[in-house]
Amino acid sequence: MENPEHVTTPDATGKLPIHYAVEHGAKFEVVRYISNLNPEGLQTQDLHGKKIPLHYAAELGHDHLIPYLLYSYLEGKEIKTANQQTALDLAQQFRFPKVIEQLENSEQTVETYSKQEKLMQKHELVRRNSDIIQAEENEELQRLLAQRDKGQSRGILFCCSDDRDDEDLGIDQRAEFNSTVGLTNVDDAENQSMGNKEKTEPGDNIIESKDESDPVEVTVPTDSEGK
Repeated sequence: MENPEHVTTPDATGKLPIHYAVEHGAKFEVVRYISNLNPEGLQTQDLHGKKIPLHYAAELGHDHLIPYLLYSYLEGKEIKTANQQTALDLAQQFRFPKVIEQLENSEQTVETYSKQEKLMQKHELVRRNSDIIQAEENEELQRLLAQRDKGQSRGILFCCSDDRDDEDLGIDQRAEFNSTVGLTNVDDAENQSMGNKEKTEPGDNIIESKDESDPVEVTVPTDSEGK
């Protein structure tokens, strides 16, 4: 929502966005979202009919919204309109059997819905945590890539793991390996390689191993030497 403050601003008739959402039978997810932004909206009576959102759901037969509205504001079932009608009175007047049943057994309706609400909250928490972890991993990856682009992390071993200690261990292992073979960075490896090439006599053939970290030189006699 571009401007969440709109959900708390009533129009000339005293209706809030939550009133209109319920009145027009919006999807449950939409009503729940708006209500979470402004919980007090479920208790707000409009100016003309003195109706709360529950009244609109009851008189229009929006049974998919009744459980949530009762769960969020159970006392609303006792609120009367300007014509002294409760939500149950309206459901009976306009003959909506399912809504009548939900309101007559309001405690059971709330108990059943509460299980669904807890499950949704759990899933939302898992999703938020997952988004946070993903954002942190992306930030760390961007930091490492920035270092590489600046030439500060040549030879860094990149790892993708949920455990940051494993990633640090990978980098430490590369540093330990370089130290063991006497190299502190790639430039040292290049300098050593250049030094070995200068020691090679002209006419010698060099065979190097594919392992760049440990070049092996093998001198093969030329045809003239073999004769």
